Amino acid sequence: MSRSGHSRLRFLPRLNLFRLACFGLGLVLVRAWAADVGQLESRLLDGDYAEVIAAAEAAAKESPENSAWPLLRAKALIALGRGEEARRGLEAALASDPRAVRLRWLDRELALQTGRTDDAARRLDEIRGLLRGRSWG
Repeated sequence: MSRSGHSRLRFLPRLNLFRLACFGLGLVLVRAWAADVGQLESRLLDGDYAEVIAAAEAAAKESPENSAWPLLRAKALIALGRGEEARRGLEAALASDPRAVRLRWLDRELALQTGRTDDAARRLDEIRGLLRGRSWG
């Protein structure tokens, strides 16, 4: 085999490794947001509220369409006793994602905790309306 034949053979494994690495990186990137959400949920349960707030705010800038970030931020704010700030964040998130049931449910719970029963009832009606319009199966 000629010298050029050997160089091509040596290049093939590198190319395959490169393709494999790119494919693996793609899988990691696709799963990254799920891992980040899971990690932040664990941090929230551990009581690392300030870290959760900062990370959720940063993640929301990267993927504003993901309602998990404002949800985690609001839960951490509520745990710190900053319910009004959490409510404002939930309102803003609902303005950009009006079909987010989990955000509405947390806002409803917060309204009940703070004695805003009319707001809680309104949110429950909105949730029922959203769920009626969904297909299950």
